[in-house]
Amino acid sequence: MEQTETNENDLLYIQSMLQVPKARRNEFGGFNYRNCEDIVNALKPLLDERGCTLTITDDVVLLGEGEHARFYFKANVNFHDASGNVHQSHGFAREPVMRKGMDESQISGSASSYARKYALSGLFLLDDSVDPDEVIDITEAEAAMFTDMVDNEDGVGLYTMQIENYAKFNSLRRNSAPKGGKTKFINLVNELILKVVADSKTVAARIVELLEKEDKFGIQELVDEMSREEKIIAWRQIPEELHPQITALMREGK
Repeated sequence: MEQTETNENDLLYIQSMLQVPKARRNEFGGFNYRNCEDIVNALKPLLDERGCTLTITDDVVLLGEGEHARFYFKANVNFHDASGNVHQSHGFAREPVMRKGMDESQISGSASSYARKYALSGLFLLDDSVDPDEVIDITEAEAAMFTDMVDNEDGVGLYTMQIENYAKFNSLRRNSAPKGGKTKFINLVNELILKVVADSKTVAARIVELLEKEDKFGIQELVDEMSREEKIIAWRQIPEELHPQITALMREGK
């Protein structure tokens, strides 16, 4: 396929255009979902359109110390854009000791698939709460409010809306743009959110460092400087397996 001529960032373009409906059904749990294969298949035509490539590899890593050490599958996703830039994302999934109805190779494959799905979802901003192609009506007032947030470069507000109501956010992102400037508007929204995510990852990494030192007061001082929305965003960047440890540490002495 002939590559589209554009000056826009390839990753931001694909993030804004990628749609991966949850077409699979878990009858036991009563929910719809998408898997790694669904994401990759939806990506292929967009990668071809933009002249980009994607590579996915797995590592096995040991996380934790002593009796708390566990082996995890680490998925490494490398996105190579048309200009030669590389964007990376990683996902982790722990292999259970056993799972009913699966042999050892199936258990490993399942953990690898989960890790890859999380890495892809993080890189391409896929949210697991709703189907990305769900149509949501928006009012003129909501569109104006959204545009004001973009004009004021309120990345925290935009990302908070994204994680609290992705369907509404996605509809506003696609339909609030000035006439003739849709692609530019969408890319600006994505850039503001990516900056917030990058900043929150820095904060999350610092919290993890303080956790390793059991520095409760250091974490508290850092948290006190953040808004409620910033706390929510940073919390999402901290590995879930560390959440109970942070909560327990902050409760000590209360």
